[in-house]
This record gives sequence, C-alpha cells and structure tokens, in this order.
Amino acid sequence: MKVSVVDLGFNSVKLVNYIVASDNSFRTDEEFSVKTRLGEGFSYNSFLSGRAMTRAVAALREFREVIHLKRIRNVLTIATSAVREASNQHEFLRLVQKETGFRFKVLGEEEEALYSYLGASRAIWLPEALFFDLGGGSLEMTSTKDYKIKKIISLPLGALRLSEKYALKPNGEFSKKAVSLLENEIISNLPSSSDLKTSKAIPLIGIGGSVRAIARYHQKITKYPLTKLHNYVMDSFSLQSIRKNLCKLDSDQIANIDVIGNKRAHSITAASFVIENLMRKLEIKKVIVSTHGLREGYLSEYLRNPLSNNIRQLDVRNTYNRIKEQYSIWVLPNTTSEFVHLLMDSGIITSKEYQIFVCAKKMLIDHFVARAHIDVLFEVIMSETCPMLSHEDQLILALSLVYRRKPKSAGKLYSIYSDLFVHYTQKSIQRIALCIDLSEIFERYKAKVQLSSSNPQKFTLKLVPGVSPFPELTIRNKIKAFELASDIDLSCIISGRQERPREIISKSRI
Repeated sequence: MKVSVVDLGFNSVKLVNYIVASDNSFRTDEEFSVKTRLGEGFSYNSFLSGRAMTRAVAALREFREVIHLKRIRNVLTIATSAVREASNQHEFLRLVQKETGFRFKVLGEEEEALYSYLGASRAIWLPEALFFDLGGGSLEMTSTKDYKIKKIISLPLGALRLSEKYALKPNGEFSKKAVSLLENEIISNLPSSSDLKTSKAIPLIGIGGSVRAIARYHQKITKYPLTKLHNYVMDSFSLQSIRKNLCKLDSDQIANIDVIGNKRAHSITAASFVIENLMRKLEIKKVIVSTHGLREGYLSEYLRNPLSNNIRQLDVRNTYNRIKEQYSIWVLPNTTSEFVHLLMDSGIITSKEYQIFVCAKKMLIDHFVARAHIDVLFEVIMSETCPMLSHEDQLILALSLVYRRKPKSAGKLYSIYSDLFVHYTQKSIQRIALCIDLSEIFERYKAKVQLSSSNPQKFTLKLVPGVSPFPELTIRNKIKAFELASDIDLSCIISGRQERPREIISKSRI
C-alpha cells in the first residue's frame, strides 16, 4: 500500500509518498517540497496574503497531479502554524478545496507537538529527552521522562517568522542591532529547565527541516564519512561555529551551499540562533537529529485504523500507549534471544551489543536484507532506521552482517570508518557476527542452552540439542572463535538425547 502525506507549513508545502508494509511499518518512497512562504508577512499581521495563497494553491495543484499519476488513493493532509493562526483561515481552506480537492486538517499547537514527538520517538528511543520541532512559524517542545510526557510548550519562534522580522537588509543579512534584538526575543521567550520539567543533562532531539539542513552543513564542513543524517549528533561548540559562519553570508551565498539551497537560505541563520540559544539556556551540550517527526507521527496514527475517515485527536495518554506498542515490535521471542541473554547476563557482551544483535535478527527477517548482494549489503543496513542505535552502533551492526558473509570486506570497511569508532573494536564485529550464527544454529536444532562460570573469565556452555544430526564440529569451531573474540575461556559440553529431524524421517520413508 502507498500513502501520501501533504504537509502545509509556514515556509513550504511538502508531499511525501510512503510505502507501507503489511505490518504497518513504512519507508519513504519519494518526497517533493515547494517553497511557498505561506506565512509571509506574519511579523506584522496574521493574514494570509493573496500572493502567498496563490503560491500555495499552485504547489498543491502540482501535488494533486503527482498523486493522481502515482495512483495513490490514501492521502493525508495536514496544516500547521500559518493556517492555524491565519485570520482568513476558512477563506483559504475553501479556496484550496475548490482548486485542488484537498481538505486539510489544521493541527492545534499541542497536536502538532504530539505528532512530532510520536514520529520522532518511533525512530529514537530515549526514556527521558527533550524533543523540539523547529518549523518556519513555530517552535514546539515536548519533554518526557520514562517515555511519559511531562510538558508541552509551543512558541512563535519559527525560523522564517524570525527572519522576516529581523533580517531586514536587502540581501537577507542580519545587522548587529538586529542580531541583538533577535537573541533577546529568543532568550526571553525560551522556557527554563524548571518550566519544561527537565534536568540539565537531558538529551535534546531536534526535528524539522532547518535542523536537518544545519546537520547536513555540519557533515559537509567536518567531512563526515557517512551520508546518514538520522541520529547524527552535533555539539554546542559546532552550533555556535555554524551560526557565526552563516551570519557572515547573505542569502544568495547561503543558497549556493548545496546542502542548504534556496529553500532555506532565508531562514536557516535564524534557525541556528534558536538552536544555539536553546542549548545555552538549558545548558545542554549536544543535539541529536531526527529525520522522523510530524508526518511520520500522523501517518503511524492513521495506520492504526486506515478505514476511518477521521483520525481521532491525539492526546498525552494515547501518545504514551502508542509508544509502548512500538517498543514491543523490537522484543525478540525468548527462544531467539536466550543464548545472547545469557551472554549479556554473564557480562560477556554488553547491553548495547545485545541491542545490536536484536536489530540484526529483526533485519534478517526481511528477505531483501537477508539476500542482498554483498556489495550493497552495507548500504542497505546503514539506510535502515534503528531506534536504539547510534551511528557507531549501526556501523558495527552493518559490519557484523557483512563479516558473516565476507570477513575481508568487513575488515576493509572497518578501516575506512575507523575514526568513528570509540566504543568498539574489530573483535566486537566478530563477537556479534558469531552471536548471530550461533543463535541461528541453536534455534534450528532446538538446543537448550546453559551457561555457568567458575570465575569472571572462565565459562562453561552446556548444549542439549533437540534434533539431530547436530553440527558439533561447526559449533565447536564457532565457539572457539567466539572465545578468542571475547578474550575469555569458554568450554563447551554437548549432551542429551537427540531426536531425528522430521525432514530426514520423511525422506527415509519416501
């Protein structure tokens, strides 16, 4: 199934087409964006101008044609701050429906924040965090603890809104006086940690096109070796440096930066001020980038009941329930993870390595991943969204799956990305790959597993296979390799009554 989401924002209108799987998971198929500046002039009044409405309607007509050509029947349409605040909202929505056939749902401030949080939390799992969605017209912040929402705050600190108010030079630059006024408005309006009910060490998750553009710019100037943006981390010093760089450029010069482009040239400098001052006021040192947000949250809620004409209004309670449901997807059956659980409980592997193992097992269920050619396997894995893994973790995941099929290729890739590894070594790759191999063999032969230890570095693994013939030589070789990769002493005892597998019995009868 394909679903289109049309997102009518303050600065631009976007169309994203998603491919939805049978289990309601989804991935982006294609996306389109048109800079309409619907909220143009909101610094002075809340009236949608004729020119802005004309630009928006023209873009929506084009999107309607794209949807028709793609034969997509399921279309979701949402509008945010510009339409929400417009005094001529109803007039504009009637015009849009007449000219394009689209009927937009206008999201309230809290709804917008909740859908953004729901979308981001599907892709980044942190029990306590502050999520902020920086749009063209508004800034939504959602603080959480134990995955429960503590506070939602929405402010008129959108990047385009602030740019139109303070970047008054003809070339789009900010004067020194304008910078001072801009920072004063941002700082005076931003909430404190107590207002948000957060701690100073809380992780900060950034959502929205401006955040992503700044992250792409940071990757460009630091020559980051990965193209992956989701879960990318920037520190406060880097944000400050980027803001200073952008302040030296006019909008035309910024537009010539390929990772930013014309669509955000006029608003990205103001966006950098908002993010930098938010981090400074809350004393947060790092920001994590989410490429998932409002549209993904709205789509996930729709997929709960696609046959319904209306999506029930999201609130704090059912948002929490949705997030709990998402976590259950990544829980493996006990039979699948028993062996690796024992390794983690014994301290042989870390909890993070266990999470990498879980992600690997889930990915290998997908036939496309399991059968991907070795030359593309690494890119396929790195393009996936793993909500519990950092870039470093996901690199280890990808290299572990490559290692299982071609160890030399994994070694070459490890060398290429060696600068990104802080918590792992090549032995980590071998250890996780062997965990996957051994767990698959134990599952196939229904082996019961016990692990005991006489001291922190000496262990005994007892296996009782459920079917035969059990590949004892293969198991012992892999356990020996695992022993070397883990720097432990691991002996293996294979015993117990074994039954013949059904497929062998059936063949003998034939």
